[in-house]
Amino acid sequence: MCKLLKKRNIVFLLFLFFTQNTVGQQTAVTDSTGYKTIVAGTQYKRSAIHQFLWGENYRKEWATPVRFPILILDTAKGGLTPFKAGGGHQSKSLQLKNSKGEIYKLHSVDKTLGKVLPENYKNTFIEKLANDEVSMSFPYPATSVSVMERSAKIYHTDPEYVYLPNQAALDTFNVGFGNNIYLFEDKPNDDRISANNIGNFPKYYDTDKVLEDLYKDNDSQVDQRMFVKARLFDMLVGDWDRHEDQWTWGIKEDGKQKIYEAVPLDMDQVYFKYDGLLLSLTIGGASGMKYLQSFKDKISNVKTFNYEERGIDRLFTDQLTLNDWKSIAINLQESLADTIIEKSVKQLPPEIYAISGPGIISKLKARRAHIVDDAITYYRFLAKEVEIPGTKSDEHFDVKRLSDSLTAVKIYKLNKEGIKNDTPFYSRDFNSNETKEIRLFGLSGKDTYSLDGNVSKGIKIKIIGGTDTDTYNNSSLVGGSRNKTLVYDNAANIFDTFGKTKLHISSDSSIHKYVYKSFLYDTRGFKPMVFYNNEDRLYIGLGYGMVHHKWRKLPFAFEQYVGANYSITQKAFSFNYNALFPQLIGKWGLPVTANYDLVRWTNYYGLGNETTLLNKDKAFNRLRSKEFIGSIGLKRAIGKSTLEFGGFFQTVSLINDADRFIRNVAISQPDILQLHNYIGPQFIYWTLNVQDG
Repeated sequence: MCKLLKKRNIVFLLFLFFTQNTVGQQTAVTDSTGYKTIVAGTQYKRSAIHQFLWGENYRKEWATPVRFPILILDTAKGGLTPFKAGGGHQSKSLQLKNSKGEIYKLHSVDKTLGKVLPENYKNTFIEKLANDEVSMSFPYPATSVSVMERSAKIYHTDPEYVYLPNQAALDTFNVGFGNNIYLFEDKPNDDRISANNIGNFPKYYDTDKVLEDLYKDNDSQVDQRMFVKARLFDMLVGDWDRHEDQWTWGIKEDGKQKIYEAVPLDMDQVYFKYDGLLLSLTIGGASGMKYLQSFKDKISNVKTFNYEERGIDRLFTDQLTLNDWKSIAINLQESLADTIIEKSVKQLPPEIYAISGPGIISKLKARRAHIVDDAITYYRFLAKEVEIPGTKSDEHFDVKRLSDSLTAVKIYKLNKEGIKNDTPFYSRDFNSNETKEIRLFGLSGKDTYSLDGNVSKGIKIKIIGGTDTDTYNNSSLVGGSRNKTLVYDNAANIFDTFGKTKLHISSDSSIHKYVYKSFLYDTRGFKPMVFYNNEDRLYIGLGYGMVHHKWRKLPFAFEQYVGANYSITQKAFSFNYNALFPQLIGKWGLPVTANYDLVRWTNYYGLGNETTLLNKDKAFNRLRSKEFIGSIGLKRAIGKSTLEFGGFFQTVSLINDADRFIRNVAISQPDILQLHNYIGPQFIYWTLNVQDG
């Protein structure tokens, strides 16, 4: 959510002045033995105009009194002792431990986004508006998904919402944590072999540790089918915030292999939704926020919905085929019968279920019907470009071009004598109708690569060798004029490439680089504008822009924008086009610009320094013209500087206004009104030098 805040358009901030200002705090309503009734967020109860502009969202749920069990630490879970406070930009948390060493965690229900603001925005209307965005999140999602996860055989915590009063057991944590509402749940840690819901693992690992093991040794693998099922469930319940930190992992031993199994955590964006005129325009118009999609009967765009997970989704699903995804989705679909969905959602607090429970159930059933299609759509998106990392051990990569449509990739472990195992630890058949490019990363170790097969067409294979000495043998042939096998490495390797192979040889160590989060989404869309300046006064416009990304083309492969504006006061159009193609020729990019104005204003007093002011009315010396200017060149960054050179072409046609100075000039110089063309070179150099202090 902090990313959401940083990308807000400034218009998002101004309309707070038109809404009522309420002071929010948790309000206790009634007390009874063992329970307390309290309102989680009175601050989200806003005026009708505020809701029209910034959305109804889940304001009613936040402002509804809910009856919570009271958590007494001395008796809960055999007695709990708080030992560590934490929390991110949005919420606060407190870890507790019992006598068995089991760890539990309290997460605050209400959140704040003001923490991410620059200091000069604190205690201002901007901070209040930022915190108001929390109303887009459903206040009590966690308890409503556990029954569904259990039925689908997805690991899960069994959370509950509690009220934590001030008490002696909190000790110094009374300040800051006492008298508040929390989500109370397991925190998977060492020795939870009796906890079926979180996998009975003796130890749990974060995602960074899993990645470290995967790169280090080919005996470590991820249970990709289990991970995909959990991710499809995320899509079902509308949780877009499932990045690396939202998972923990346990290990199942299979002979010498370590199989990591995913345990989802912190599902706090389930059922996320937003509405409201300005809020919808702001989120919908921001290209970097397409993953923020309201919980409806169907996911609006499966590809962009999963933006936050783009790295782990590609890495942890790289062995699975379309049939795998379909079978997993069907299994998930069949495990979530109507009765399971209904029972799960009814775990919501009764006061909240009465408001939104039936609607959530209806949407879950509708989304369940689409889950197989969503899985297919997302698989096809991931399958277009597949990256397959090896490890730091010695390995053999085997690529067979079996037919025009089928390519098989297998990776084998090599022993100390360089002999490969009989069974590959990676195996997948790729279809050219689904996959356009496969990238194999050796990372390090003395790897061998073999490619064979003679086909008319096939998938592009890019091999990025590791830092040690590798051996390449390509006997494959693919018809057509373009190379379909490309190798990126330094010269200190063995190249036995009889087939059509393009070698990219470089001594730069970055040629070996592998970044699992390197994939970037293309963006495109229309951008409406309303603007005012001195020349055009008030004008409106509509533009269309696109940014296209390719592997190792930074910051993008190309960026293009075309727009049309109309000046209401001048009754004139203008058109513009801007494009940049970085690294088109080596490190040189190609910038292209074009602009056409039907009316452009200039102050004109005549030629030379001896001109006489004939009229004190400034409008008299205002000159209107029709102008086109276009340029093309080459551009590159050199350290902190940028160098650009090229050429431009310009046309200028003056408009002969009878009541302006140009009329007098045109009488003696009639050719000044003719169309004038200009062409010439241009050179631009700029540098940035920033000093601290």
